[in-house]
Amino acid sequence: MRDEDISVQNPFPVGARVGVFLYATEDVLKLIGYGTYQGDELPPENILAPWGPAALIGKDIPKLVLDDGTVFWGCEGWWAPEETTRAMAVRLKVERADLMSVRAERWAAWEKANRDLDEAMEAVR
Repeated sequence: MRDEDISVQNPFPVGARVGVFLYATEDVLKLIGYGTYQGDELPPENILAPWGPAALIGKDIPKLVLDDGTVFWGCEGWWAPEETTRAMAVRLKVERADLMSVRAERWAAWEKANRDLDEAMEAVR
């Protein structure tokens, strides 16, 4: 492995197999799927990170392409080496997560929070 094959943000070489999940508790793994790390890139404007639209910070974020072709961005959840995730899946109850549904729910919550904030700001003016 060459140094240029490793992301500045993480030790995964480009092409590394990964498991992607929303969360893991002591009982449940909320699994999205498996895929490959593609390097770090600026995400599109429609990707929501915990701090808001990920592209607003202007920083490259890990890009993972799932086996079904869906692109998952590192700020959308958790990811680990495939073998680690598969080991978790053996000992935990696996619940599948639909990434498109998760994204839609998060955007709805983000938009509501912003509307609520706008209303609160108007109330104090």
